Amino acid sequence: MASLTPCHVVLLFCTVSTFFAEAEDNVNVDATSWPGHLKPLGAGKEWKQVITLDDYPTPQEFFTKYVQPSVPVIFKGAAQNYPAFKLWTDDFLLSLPESATEMVSVEDAKKEDRQKPGYEMTLKEFLNVYNTSDIYMVETAPAYLRKYLPLPDSLRCDAVIKELVDTVVWFSSGGTKSVLHNDDVDNINCLYRGRKEILFIDFIKYRNVVKLDHYERGYSGVDVDSVDFSKYPELADVEYYFANTTAGDCLYIPYKWFHQVNSFDTNLAVNIWWNHRPQLTPTTENCGNPKPESIADVVFETDVNPEMLQESPEEFFEKYVNDKSLSFEEFVTAMKNDSMFSLLTYWTNECTQLAEELFGILDMDKDAVLSREDTLKAKEEFPEEDGENVVELILEEFGAIMEEQQAVFAEKAQKKLRLQQAAMAGSKSRDEL
Repeated sequence: MASLTPCHVVLLFCTVSTFFAEAEDNVNVDATSWPGHLKPLGAGKEWKQVITLDDYPTPQEFFTKYVQPSVPVIFKGAAQNYPAFKLWTDDFLLSLPESATEMVSVEDAKKEDRQKPGYEMTLKEFLNVYNTSDIYMVETAPAYLRKYLPLPDSLRCDAVIKELVDTVVWFSSGGTKSVLHNDDVDNINCLYRGRKEILFIDFIKYRNVVKLDHYERGYSGVDVDSVDFSKYPELADVEYYFANTTAGDCLYIPYKWFHQVNSFDTNLAVNIWWNHRPQLTPTTENCGNPKPESIADVVFETDVNPEMLQESPEEFFEKYVNDKSLSFEEFVTAMKNDSMFSLLTYWTNECTQLAEELFGILDMDKDAVLSREDTLKAKEEFPEEDGENVVELILEEFGAIMEEQQAVFAEKAQKKLRLQQAAMAGSKSRDEL
């Protein structure tokens, strides 16, 4: 082996010294001195603007250019011709007989607090007090309001309609502030009154940087009005995207993109969530020719199973054993066929290990067979780890695997789109010569 020369020794010493000096700097860094500390989220940063289109693209273009590569986009004025945009005044909503009888969910603070429970009142009661109080309505769109809400053109495809999850009304007198959060679905949010400002962080780029400290519910505990960089240093060094939407605009929010929403003036919006299906490319064959007059003519998953969003992990697995008991191999097959795990592009060895751990926990009598009696008993005697539900922790690990696989898919879609755009630009240049 060659011996070190004096020059090598000096270079090695300098390199090691520099490494330890940088490490010491990182340890001793004072995050409280960084620009933006204890200021609103994104303060002091230059924000990139979200792309704006004048109308909805076709389903195929929407999925290939925005959903698959994970790109947010504003559809300017896309909802201005919707009946809801033209009709939904307070007086009109009060004139509907159902407004006096059907209950809606209400939150008691305009600055979102996910630890605080909501409560119910009728829409009429809400309309009579919301302008003089801090309440905020968040409710699955009632059936009697859906006929005023067309399905966005970019979702008019049979293959997409099958994936619709929920549609939610967001209604306040303005001044609301959401937590920084993300969703495990895709989203188009249409604004019918007021203005919204949405700050985004690219999940694909920063998925290993920004970590939500309330992962199980998809949000961060950061104070969006006063970001403490000593607790959330990662938020000091990320790029932010900004969307300003006004009444009549619709906004696509990609799967898992971190976002924080502020509303201004009397604010009324309705969003549509659908299952993230990036491998889905709408075509003439799989789209058919759907012509729903409104979202009253389509079925959402929450219409079929209203309790799906409130299911506990234990209750979730009960459906696996409704008809028969399952061996481990059958349990894995059921998981692979379950829509909850549909974002697993491929089943890994880690998935098998997690499934084994999950099966072992649910199999309460340890007879290597999962029965309905096991799942019922599990609800009463569920094991915990450091005060947390063990099954939830395992499902979070599955979630992390799915997120990573989907992020990799999006990166490939972004690369493919860039190559296509470069080829088109090159072709156009040649045509102009």
